[in-house]
Amino acid sequence: MITSIISVLALAACIALTIKHFPIFALNQASGNSESQQLEGLTAKPGSGSSHESVNEAAKQPLLSDTGKSTFFGKTLEDLEKMSLGDLNQWLKSNGVEDIDLETRTKLIEQGFSEISLFDVEPDDVEIHDMDAFFLELNQIAGSKPHAVSQGISQLIMSNPSFDTLVEVLNRGYSFNGSHVSMLSGKLSVEELQTLESYGIDLAATSSSGSNALVGSLFNSKNRDVFDYLLSIDRVVHSEEVNVLKEVLDYSSMLSYDFTYAQKVLDRGVEVTEETASWIENDLKQNDLGFYKKVKERIDLN
Repeated sequence: MITSIISVLALAACIALTIKHFPIFALNQASGNSESQQLEGLTAKPGSGSSHESVNEAAKQPLLSDTGKSTFFGKTLEDLEKMSLGDLNQWLKSNGVEDIDLETRTKLIEQGFSEISLFDVEPDDVEIHDMDAFFLELNQIAGSKPHAVSQGISQLIMSNPSFDTLVEVLNRGYSFNGSHVSMLSGKLSVEELQTLESYGIDLAATSSSGSNALVGSLFNSKNRDVFDYLLSIDRVVHSEEVNVLKEVLDYSSMLSYDFTYAQKVLDRGVEVTEETASWIENDLKQNDLGFYKKVKERIDLN
C-alpha cells in the first residue's frame, strides 16, 4: 500500500515539475523575475546560457496549441504523459534544458517518502481497503505519532466502515476526539452514538474547526433524530467552546435548510450573542440574502 502511494506521488511530482511549474518558471524568467531562478532546489545556470536561453525561448512560444491545449516546447500534456522518464529527459535536453534529471528526481522523491506513514498523508488522499494493515500501522505509530493516529482514524471514518469496525477501534484502546465525533454524528444512528457514549466517548467534545457533534449531525440525512438527541444534552447545546447557534445557522444556509434547526436551538435557551448578530448582519447577509431575510423575520437583533 505504502509503495503504491510513493510511486504515484513520485510520478505526480515529476509530472507537476515539468508540466505545471516549469512553464510558470519560464514566464517569470522572461519577465526578469530573479526570484524565479530557483525552483524547488533546481537553479538555472545563467553562466552556461543554454537552459536560461531555452527557457526564455519557451516563454516566447504560445502556451496553447491550435486545438486549445496547453503546450510546452510544442508538446501537449497528452504527448508528455505518453513519454517515459528517460524520453522526457532526452526531450528536455534536446531543447536545452539540462538542469533537471527526472530519473534522479524520482529517486529523491521516493527516498523522501520512504519513511512517511500512511497516516501522514491527508485523509482525502488515501483509501483504506485492508483493515489488518490499517490496525497494524496504527499500532506501530501510536507511541511516536499521535497526530498521525488521529488522521488515520479520520480516514477510517471517511471510508464509511461498519459500526463493528468503529467499536474495534475502541476495543483496541484508541479513542475518538472532537473531530471524529463530529464526523460520526453525521453518519451514525442515535443507538450507535449511545453505544459510543458507553465506551466513554464525549459527544460534547469540540472539533478542530470549532464545531461539535450537534452541528455535524446536520449532515445526517438518514437519521434526523440524531440532531434532537444531541440537542437534549446540555453540554452539547450550551457548549462554552462552540457558538452553536451561529454554526447551525451557517450550515443551515450552506445545506439549504430552512429555519427549523436554528429554531430548535433557540427553543433550548441558546442566546443570540454579539458575535452571532454580527455574523448575521455581515457574512450571512452578504453570502445568502434569502436565508438572511428568513433569519431576520425570526430573530430580533435590536
